[in-house]
Amino acid sequence: MNSLDALLAAGYGPNVGGWSPPVIGAYNPPVIGAGGMDQRMVTPGTPQQGTTQHESTLRRLMCGIPITSYATTITADIICNVSEPFRPDRLMLSTAAQALHVTNLRVGTKSMNVSSNPVSGNCFSEQAINNDLSGYTALPGVGATLTLYNSTGATVVASGGFFGWSLV
Repeated sequence: MNSLDALLAAGYGPNVGGWSPPVIGAYNPPVIGAGGMDQRMVTPGTPQQGTTQHESTLRRLMCGIPITSYATTITADIICNVSEPFRPDRLMLSTAAQALHVTNLRVGTKSMNVSSNPVSGNCFSEQAINNDLSGYTALPGVGATLTLYNSTGATVVASGGFFGWSLV
């Protein structure tokens, strides 16, 4: 297990699901889920005394996807290379890219789609709720691959990005 996975497994990061007791003295914003009131608690790493950043600080970061043009009825991969270990937990597509279908999202060789069916790009809009992912960790040199399909009758330009956790 790499160090990012170890920190997230130890409870540093999102705790989304059933009700969790609030942390005294911490901000505990409520998140309304399908099962009622959930609490999302995030406990970031703490910098060493006198520094603002050091190795092994858990941070919520972003990973942009390259802007790619899709002709009609084309399926193509978008490769997202990372420079730090990164675990995506949210994908957001631009308004135009929401016309596309997400056929697969792989981190290394591990697929995050458990079926052979595509997911509508609308599921990954900025207004979409309850679409958080609990992804695998992408390591430098491995990265993530997003496979999109254009079923429309026009060319669509895909852009967007991932939000997730990294150790920096």
